Amino acid sequence: LPGLDEFLPRWRALIEEKASPERRSDWDTDEDRWLREVVQRMEGSEGLARIARSTKRADDLQAWCWTLFESRDWKAALSAYEEAAELVADEPYSRGDFLDGAALAAQELGRKDLPARLERAWRDAPSMLRLRRWLGSSNSKRSARTRAAQALEVCRKKAHRQRAFLHLLLGDHESAAKLLAAAPGLGWSESEHPGHLLFPLFHKLLGGDPLDPSPDTDRWPGRGMGLDELEWLDADRDEPLLATPGVDEILELAGVDEPSITGARRAVLKAMRKAAEKRLAGVTEYKRRRHYGHAAQLVAACAALDSTSETSSWVAGIRAEYRRFSALQRALDEHVGRA
Repeated sequence: LPGLDEFLPRWRALIEEKASPERRSDWDTDEDRWLREVVQRMEGSEGLARIARSTKRADDLQAWCWTLFESRDWKAALSAYEEAAELVADEPYSRGDFLDGAALAAQELGRKDLPARLERAWRDAPSMLRLRRWLGSSNSKRSARTRAAQALEVCRKKAHRQRAFLHLLLGDHESAAKLLAAAPGLGWSESEHPGHLLFPLFHKLLGGDPLDPSPDTDRWPGRGMGLDELEWLDADRDEPLLATPGVDEILELAGVDEPSITGARRAVLKAMRKAAEKRLAGVTEYKRRRHYGHAAQLVAACAALDSTSETSSWVAGIRAEYRRFSALQRALDEHVGRA
């Protein structure tokens, strides 16, 4: 545009003057975004680096790193993301984002220290997504199980989904089953509820057919994803992304198979029934009618795995207990009758 070179310094001075009062929060303002834009036009990534180093704010650091990401300057991006992870003064999840960025740069550079970087990202900002990346970078069954054991030692007690996954990788079906049985009937959409992970996995390990997504849930085990997992799903697939193996791939890598001990198999099925019972109690107590189909699907899955008279009596007991819930009865007719 005509006169742009004369306009930019004047516009920058005006923004800096308006943004000069002391900050009251770390929220990104219009002035912050305008300043980064004009500095990038005038000085490029070096100018953004100067701003980021002075403020240590996540948005400023991310803008600096992003310019290097967009230019695919992976060597410079690696250094920038590493420095940003050390400088950022925001919450731990911001540090995790920068460690992810450093790992991505290392992946694109073909560096051998990628697994160590993935491990650090998970340890500094634990999530199911980062755990899958680290464990999935293993090159053998032994390596995958060794990492799972290391992760279990430091995994937060309340990270039930991650802990359940780690127990499964180590072949400890009973410990995983305990987490499913103890989980509440509501809250399946929370990121650390083990239900959407364990229930379909247990169903498959016990010989059941893959569970179809319920109309009341988005996918197995899609609901309850953390913010980073949802952002990863929405990412532009044409851009470089960190390799993120699926749960089934990692279980296969670790050599996880169906429970071979009768007691373990019984414990798994008992936990699945308990989860179904709690789900039924939760959705009926709070009249969550749109989740009746999901609760009925859990009952049907349990019934399909064990055709004994004990299971038939269990299903009959459920029908009798919830006989006044006509919508739930219709859902049970649909799912149990089809199982």
